[in-house]
Amino acid sequence: MKKTLLLLTTLTFFISLANGQSISSEIIKFQFVKPPQISIEENSRKYKITVTSPYNLKAEDIFAQSKSNYEKALKDYDNVVLESEKAYHNKLEEYEIEEKRAKEKYEIESAEFNKLSLLERMALIDQGKKPALVLPAKPIYYKPSPPIYKEPDLNDYIIIDNSILATQIEIAGFKRGTPYLDINIDIQPVNFQDNAGQTYVNQSTKLIVKLNGEETVNTVFFQDYEFISSSPSNNIDKTSEEKRNLDKIIDFLNRYLNDLYGYPAIEKNVKIQSVKNKKNLYDDLERADIYVATNLRKLQGGRRFKSKRNCVCQHEKRNRYLGRNVKKS
Repeated sequence: MKKTLLLLTTLTFFISLANGQSISSEIIKFQFVKPPQISIEENSRKYKITVTSPYNLKAEDIFAQSKSNYEKALKDYDNVVLESEKAYHNKLEEYEIEEKRAKEKYEIESAEFNKLSLLERMALIDQGKKPALVLPAKPIYYKPSPPIYKEPDLNDYIIIDNSILATQIEIAGFKRGTPYLDINIDIQPVNFQDNAGQTYVNQSTKLIVKLNGEETVNTVFFQDYEFISSSPSNNIDKTSEEKRNLDKIIDFLNRYLNDLYGYPAIEKNVKIQSVKNKKNLYDDLERADIYVATNLRKLQGGRRFKSKRNCVCQHEKRNRYLGRNVKKS
């Protein structure tokens, strides 16, 4: 790697001398393995993850429950119709009583009104106080519609169980099997809390890790309430918020465990610029370019990347390239 970087420097020097030449640039991707905080021998890199949580719901359970609810509603439909008819007749009886009272009240007020003098009646009329018959609204019967089966919207549920949660956590460089690394995760139910019209959430998660039978980690995360919305909890989609919170927990545990024990492959980009060879004037530079690119590709860890070569013809002053022709990202 040191020799490769030395050649990159040499490549830069040659390019800085190539004032007015066409520039060829190539972006090469390569990998290196990030070492963990706790190193484990390669033949011991096996792990097991056990998750306990309040989540134990599968899609087939939701569909089965939905069909069961439909069948029950269908069975109870006749009773629902009878109850609706009974409720309608009760409202109709109440209406008839209220109608009779309204008419009696109108007759009494009209009789009193007619006893007044013409001027008194005209004054009351101007004030909008002339007796008027106000009848209650007559109830209308609406027969309940028969139940119709609708497929449940799975977006309204958190479809996951403990075994699926366990598969979502992976430690780079390790295989699942007889564990040298034994990981236990306990996720508690989510809690939403209102405070000053805003919503906060917590979901306490305990992590215990045993390394070759010896407990090395025993800690709890996400005990504190965190802000999630400027609206109260009864105005938010709690299912969606709970999904996002659970994803956050799984993502955090992945990063935490990989920082401690994992061997993740990190991708890097190197941009190489070189002068296009004309009339064999820059054979050494061309060979250096090939050597650097070849050795960087060897760091790809068996993965093949497409190189993106972009030829840019430029005729600018040499100080544009000096010290800036090899860029790392």
